Amino acid sequence: MDGIALRSSEIPEGFISQYHLGNRLHKSGSDLEYRFLAKDSRRLLPVRFQGQFQIAMWGNQDTKCFLPRTAWTWKQTLDEGGWNKIGYHPVIIPSSRVLANGIWYPTRQGVRGVIAFDKAQQPHVYVICRTPSRDYRVMTHTDRQPLLVDEEI
Repeated sequence: MDGIALRSSEIPEGFISQYHLGNRLHKSGSDLEYRFLAKDSRRLLPVRFQGQFQIAMWGNQDTKCFLPRTAWTWKQTLDEGGWNKIGYHPVIIPSSRVLANGIWYPTRQGVRGVIAFDKAQQPHVYVICRTPSRDYRVMTHTDRQPLLVDEEI
C-alpha cells in the first residue's frame, strides 16, 4: 500500500490546521479528498483508535526509535507474536480509496492497522499486510496486500 485517500468530510476541521493537511487536499471526480502517501516527507495516516479519530505517524523513520523502521507489518508476524514485546493496539485506518503501485481502488470501511507508542508517547501506525490474492496481484502487481476491513479483493 502506497497511500490512502479519505473524503474531506470525514476529517474533523481542527485536524486540518493542527497537522497542516491543506497541501494534501485533492479533487477526485466531484469529491474532495485528503491523500496520505508513503512517499510524503512527513508520513501520516488517519486512524480510529479507541473510538477516537487521530492522526498518527505512518510507521517509523527515526533510526533512534525502538519501533520497527518500516510502515507495514505482516499479519503473520502479528499472529506469531512478533509485536508482543513492543506492545500494540489494533486500529482502523479509515479510507475511501487505497493506492497500490499507481492503482487507486475504492474501499468501504478502511484498512486494518496497529498502533504503537514511542518513548515520548507519540503514536505510530503500521498497515497490516498479507500475501496478495491472485486478483489483487494481477490488479496491482505488488507482493503485499493491505488487510481491508470486512472486504476482499
